[in-house]
Amino acid sequence: MKKIGYETYATTGDLYVLFYENGYRILKQKGNVNLITSNKWINASYGTKTRNFFAKKTNPKLLIDFA
Repeated sequence: MKKIGYETYATTGDLYVLFYENGYRILKQKGNVNLITSNKWINASYGTKTRNFFAKKTNPKLLIDFA
């Protein structure tokens, strides 16, 4: 597999997850990232890396799932 430099990348995944990770990367200390996006990563198997990324590296204030 080609390494692209994203922890959350999965070959079967949604490109949105790369935006989540990049938002975190460019975030200033004590800054906020606000995203309105797909919720597929929450339950999909390709979202495992993204869920782990959020759990271990970020401090989400709010997640709203309109499903």
